[in-house]
Parts: sequence; C-alpha cells; structure tokens
Amino acid sequence: MSWRSRWQTIRRVGPTQVVLARTWIALRGDERVRKYLNLGPKSLVIDVGAYEGEFTALMRQDWDARVVAIEPIPEFASSLEARFSDDDRVSVLPVALGAAAGFISISLSQDGSSAWVASADSVEVPLVDVSDVVSDQQVALLKINAEGAAFDVLDRLVDTGQIVQVNTIQVQFHRFVPGAQARRKDIRIRLRETHRCAWNVPWVWEQ
Repeated sequence: MSWRSRWQTIRRVGPTQVVLARTWIALRGDERVRKYLNLGPKSLVIDVGAYEGEFTALMRQDWDARVVAIEPIPEFASSLEARFSDDDRVSVLPVALGAAAGFISISLSQDGSSAWVASADSVEVPLVDVSDVVSDQQVALLKINAEGAAFDVLDRLVDTGQIVQVNTIQVQFHRFVPGAQARRKDIRIRLRETHRCAWNVPWVWEQ
C-alpha cells in the first residue's frame, strides 16, 4: 500500500481503527474466531460484501455450508460468479443490500468501495431489501462487511422481526457513515433483545 493510500485510509476510518485492524490481523483474529462457528452442510451463510470471495470460500471449505454471496460491484460480482461457477451451493447476488428496494450509487475504491464515501468513479447498482433476501429462511451466519451498509441492513431486520431468524451475526461497522456512533450504539442495544455479544473489537469486527 502506498503512503497516499495509507493516508486516505487513516482519514476515512481514523487512526484508532487502523491500529485495531492491524492488531486483529497480526493476531489472526479471523482464523481464531472462525473455528468456533459450529456450522454444517445444512447451514445457510449470507456473506454481505463478498468482494473476491475469500470468506465464502472458507465457509465452503471449513463447514460445507450453503452461501449466498452479496456483491454489488459488477467487476467483483462477475469474478465471484466465475470463481464459484462449479459450486451449486454458492449463489452470487450482484446487488447491494439495504432497507428498501431501488438503486444506489457506489463510489469505486477496490475493497473500500462505498455509497458513503466520495470518489472520482462510481457505479449505480440495484438495491435490494434485505428482508426479501432473508425471507422465511433460517440464517446460521450473517456476515456483513459492506463499507457502511451494516446499519441499514441490521436496522431493517430488527424492524421486521426477521433478526430472530439469524443465529449469528458478524459485523464490521464503519465510522464514516453519518451518525455512525449513535447508530451503532442503538443497534447494539436493540440486538440485546435477541442476541448475546460474544466478542467485540469496536469498528473492526464484532459478533
């Protein structure tokens, strides 16, 4: 990563989050928590912000789970479709998730592409109501790393009551969304009605 890219990242997420994220990576946090998920072939995993498909691939490799991979950026969605073309237990949805259906403009910046951050390039993509994706299904794991979309997705599932259909939530909230601090606090309070927080590295990952 260039110094310019590093500076842009620090400006976007803040130096504290950068330090926490680097510590998480150094401690191999993803690997440590993944082995305790207790999934199986009958489990449904929804991967929101699938990007290049690493998490999806690990869910297939480690647990043989069925995965719905959500990726709105056309370039990445096409790569996912090619990567998992021979795996009928992976479904790729080339859409963004939110609280309502429509369209949304996303600024392009590789794995930092976001509807809440400005950039020179952007793309308009379909926006799908997360409640329609969950429908009446039981979701073993909902993983959300979607550069700001977590707030709308979780608020919507709590509002509809479908949050009770989700067993485990792994989420990365992002500070750059307007009102992020208050919204994260409110969502965490609302989730206490149905879920228990197992671990929490603020603004990096929490479950």
